Amino acid sequence: MSDLKGAVIGCGPRARYHVQGMMDAAGMTCACAADLDHERADSFAREFGIKAYYDPAEMIEAEAPDIVGIVTKEGPRAQLTAMCAQRRVPAICAEKPMARTLDQAREMVRVCEEHGTILTVSQQMTFCREFEMLKECIASGEVGELRLMRNISYGQLMEQGTHGVDMLLWLREGHEVVRVMGQAEDTADANKTAHPAPVFSLGYLVFDDDVRAVVEAGRSFPADPAVEGTWLQKRVTVLGTEGVAEAVVGNFFRKMTPEGLGWQYVATGRESWDNATPRFYEELARVVREGGTHRNNAKRSLAGFECLQAIFKSCMDRDSVTLPLPDGVTPLEDLLAAFGVEPQVQ
Repeated sequence: MSDLKGAVIGCGPRARYHVQGMMDAAGMTCACAADLDHERADSFAREFGIKAYYDPAEMIEAEAPDIVGIVTKEGPRAQLTAMCAQRRVPAICAEKPMARTLDQAREMVRVCEEHGTILTVSQQMTFCREFEMLKECIASGEVGELRLMRNISYGQLMEQGTHGVDMLLWLREGHEVVRVMGQAEDTADANKTAHPAPVFSLGYLVFDDDVRAVVEAGRSFPADPAVEGTWLQKRVTVLGTEGVAEAVVGNFFRKMTPEGLGWQYVATGRESWDNATPRFYEELARVVREGGTHRNNAKRSLAGFECLQAIFKSCMDRDSVTLPLPDGVTPLEDLLAAFGVEPQVQ
């Protein structure tokens, strides 16, 4: 069986992880990449030994890839997703954040459903072994009935908070967030981060069974000095009636339950994070061939993105908000506008 053909739109630094992930994934490879910047596209293609294009639509028409990674900033992502779906690309992996606005994210899901394209979002923490162990621990009942979850990350809500919220929803599969409260600070400095948004946000999510989750995303996070670097400072802690468990990306899983004395600790290491993207693409290749649902499916990605927007809307409303949010709302843009910030989104 021949490998599925991968392609990448956008040749910035993040695209390297996608191309290498495709090449390392069993059952697929990467054949080409497109970028409007000719020099960047050529340099990128030489680095990986693939073909360069300067027009993503031309690349899709000429190469007919099976899987396309859309690795641009969030500004053009919805339009590029529609272009790929309308050309019958079988599967897409869109970088996070999923889109810029909720309407764009909803349109991405709609157009892919209309054309039969599998849409996923590159929130690959679900493929990190420490978080798989956390999910298994919750499912086994070792910590008892879940009561509270907490996620923290160095990256702000539109940078790394997207991973954290997606993780909370994955750990709570079968349940939905129904109410959200939020607060933010350093909004005037929104353009100093990779994806314009408040530098720190605090979210409080209420699930349909009354389990609560706290999200802290941004530069004011409480760093763990034992965790090397800043971008691996992504942690989920869960508290149940019988114990507590937590995972830190690329570092460890640990739990404290009545069956053990003190923390039971499993080191995972940086390779857990490094292997997540190839595993993501391996599963996507399998779903393209065999059918089924990818672990990072568009339905959950959309639900997570709506939670992000609900946090920003709660800031504007100065009150909690209920989900789903109505069409046409742009809470992040409204919040930035209130501080006189024009988002620098490419």
